[in-house]
Amino acid sequence: MPVQSLPVRDGSLHFRLLQQYLILLKKYPILTKSVTSGILSALGNLLSQYLEARKKAKHGGPVNEIDVAGATRYAIFGLIITGPVSHFFYQLMEVWMPTTDPFCIVKRLLLDRLIFAPGFLLLFYLVMNILEVISFLSEKYSLNILKKRISIQYNYVL
Repeated sequence: MPVQSLPVRDGSLHFRLLQQYLILLKKYPILTKSVTSGILSALGNLLSQYLEARKKAKHGGPVNEIDVAGATRYAIFGLIITGPVSHFFYQLMEVWMPTTDPFCIVKRLLLDRLIFAPGFLLLFYLVMNILEVISFLSEKYSLNILKKRISIQYNYVL
């Protein structure tokens, strides 16, 4: 027998923000996930830059300025690619492997890690290189250089 949830009236700001986020997630799932992914991607990039700069400063190394363009690239990737692709992939996985399926957790994990993740990683490097304004037609960069660069980055991570 399904239980109907009742809205809880809590005055805390955190709770109201969470409640509003969950409402938006139900009304506009792809848009909400995309915006969330873009924001979290940018914040993650900024945090990693900050921690790297702090580590370098601690050891007396030269500290680079925060690369806002890098954080912007991550935000764009999260907004345009990560949010929608992840949404549809996990929706399909729910259809292909329902929770009633024996070993569904193991199957989902294997599908995610062995098939989805390597392809998504390749897409990540491709889009990030394109967002770094590498032109296929310029004299300085050619398609072969782009392929080599992506191959090096992709193989390094794997």
